[in-house]
Amino acid sequence: MDEQAQSPQSKGYKVRPIIWAGGFAAVCLAFLYGSLHHVHQSGCPRCSRPTPERYIRNLVQAFVLYAGNHDDQFPDEENWEQILVAQGLVDVDTLVSMAEDGDGVSYIFVRGLFSFDSTQIVVYEDPKHFEEGVLVGFADGHVELIPHEQFQHMLTQQLQTQSQSP
Repeated sequence: MDEQAQSPQSKGYKVRPIIWAGGFAAVCLAFLYGSLHHVHQSGCPRCSRPTPERYIRNLVQAFVLYAGNHDDQFPDEENWEQILVAQGLVDVDTLVSMAEDGDGVSYIFVRGLFSFDSTQIVVYEDPKHFEEGVLVGFADGHVELIPHEQFQHMLTQQLQTQSQSP
């Protein structure tokens, strides 16, 4: 038999396993894509559910964006909520804590010089909202639940440092 007329099978190639492996990979990818697409369309409950941490993080990001557009200055302490909403940086619903206790206080903004310092408190949730501690948003964007006493110490230190700055 002529060498050119030989089938790939007779040359030692394993065509069928390669076809099966390729087909199997295609089916697996299609299944994975379908599953991910379903999660994306239906919304991952863990990902799409609003949380107090997410609200604080959104506020910190809004403050950072505001400062970036205003010569590294945060908005006024008196009307920061209206300013952030007017600039389109937050939705009005974000300004009301999920744990709001009826006293009208959700978040407290700590005005200071803008920096990306991971210890600079920018905004925190009303300390009465959680027994475990205070939910705090820092200038670098991270959010932590800090025990009440530790938070009070951190806030006092920050305010003292800011009052001593020129």
